[in-house]
Amino acid sequence: MSTVISAEQVQQLLARSRKLNEMKAEIDTVVGMALGLLAEAELSRFRRDAVVCEFATHGLGWKVVKMKRGLVVSAYSINDSYIWPTVYDSFLGIDCTAMRYVSLVHRALPDLLTNLIKVFPQLENQLTPFLEVASQ
Repeated sequence: MSTVISAEQVQQLLARSRKLNEMKAEIDTVVGMALGLLAEAELSRFRRDAVVCEFATHGLGWKVVKMKRGLVVSAYSINDSYIWPTVYDSFLGIDCTAMRYVSLVHRALPDLLTNLIKVFPQLENQLTPFLEVASQ
């Protein structure tokens, strides 16, 4: 038995693809904004390769590490036993083999920002102007 894909199903695939691409762009924007607002002086209290914070959200583990190029945010699957389970890396972006995690990572952005603010309290003040514009 062969499967026949309808024109309507193709349109649904395209709409879902657009939505996933939009979510990926939003993830990169939010993470990039948060990391970009942190001054070098704020990062200088951590040595290179230090884990700045770790936390878990809805099937994902998160790790923020100070690297030579600055902070790197990684999300990894805590439910799958892959050899290399990273599904998001702020330097590399979403792993194209992990598209099923896009909505999971996107949904966890508030938790990521909350945990970054716990480590870098001044980030809350730096994000405030963006939040005020968004609420208008």
